Amino acid sequence: AQDYCAMALLMLQFRAPEVLASHHARQWQPVFTTPIAGKTAVVIGFGDLGSAAGRAAHKLGLKVIAVTRSGKAGRPADAACRVTRIEAVLPKADFVIITTPLTPGTRGLLNRARLDLLKPAAGLINIGRSPVVDYEALREKLDKGELAGAVLDVHSPEPLPADSPLWTTRNLIITPHISCDDPRY
Repeated sequence: AQDYCAMALLMLQFRAPEVLASHHARQWQPVFTTPIAGKTAVVIGFGDLGSAAGRAAHKLGLKVIAVTRSGKAGRPADAACRVTRIEAVLPKADFVIITTPLTPGTRGLLNRARLDLLKPAAGLINIGRSPVVDYEALREKLDKGELAGAVLDVHSPEPLPADSPLWTTRNLIITPHISCDDPRY
């Protein structure tokens, strides 16, 4: 999960979805970015998976804010907040990494209203569970250019059907649930 998160963060930072779209369209579209160090990653869920995501972000020089039920988190989090205060940290996020399990309290956690709190330059990574995020709202925001990009590793159903509109969503990279493929996890 740590290596996957590092790769996903770098893909979003270097706007890989946009670069790949230009590549497939055979268009020469230079894309320039700012340094990743000093940016902020909000990690929703800070168990084993979230801590691994936090370590990946921290190694890249990002500030890590953990969102947990208790509002507490150890290293590598630089700060933590309760999930009930998530609206306070989402506007600070350059990246949002979802690692939380699916529970009645996390289903739909990142709904349209909360996605609207994100900066247009923000990126989202979901390696937790797909029903935590309103994928239709996310798809619309990506297609309208209201979010910089997303990497989704979890889907419902899996495998993702060939006719899913996610396959053709602008600035989206889809991976087939491989973020935790190590059998020792």
